[in-house]
This record gives sequence, structure tokens and C-alpha cells, in this order.
Amino acid sequence: MAAYPAGYLTNDERTMAMLAHLLALFSGFVGTLIIYLTKGKESYYVRIHSAEALNFELTSLIIMAAVVIISFPLMFVPIGFFTLWIGLLVVYVGGLIFEIVA
Repeated sequence: MAAYPAGYLTNDERTMAMLAHLLALFSGFVGTLIIYLTKGKESYYVRIHSAEALNFELTSLIIMAAVVIISFPLMFVPIGFFTLWIGLLVVYVGGLIFEIVA
């Protein structure tokens, strides 16, 4: 690493941190995990942002799994199937909005 003044971020660090959040929108946690494993060792800034995006994506995945598990007994009732899709849609759209904000 080059010797930069304290608190200085290179364009590469900023780009990789932004890319970690952007890849979470398109590829889920896979792209973010790749950035975390490859560039996270080089830069503390990139590691923090990629870990944050990875944590958010895994949390969204766990919440979606919980919605499916909770709604599964209700799937055999007509309103339960609707509840499952509405729950998944709310979690997905909420996650999408929070990723855009990040």
C-alpha cells in the first residue's frame, strides 16, 4: 500500500466499497463476499463496507426464510398463499430500498 496521509481514501477504495453495496443489489451476497475476501485484506475501509453489505444481505435472506417457514402452514388456506407472497414482497422491496440508501 502507498503511504497516504491519515484519513485519506484512494479512489480504488471508494470504488470497491461502492461496488460492494452495488453488487448486493444484483448478485445477493456472492459478489459482496468476493469483494470481502479479495479486497478486504488490503483496505480496512473496503472490509468494513463489504462486511456491512454482506451482513445486510444475509439478514434479508434469513428474514425471507422465516417468512416462508411461518407462512408454510397457512399455504393450504387461500389467504395464506397471499400472505406468503405479500410478506416476501415487503422484505424484498424493503431490502432493495435500504440497499439503495446504503
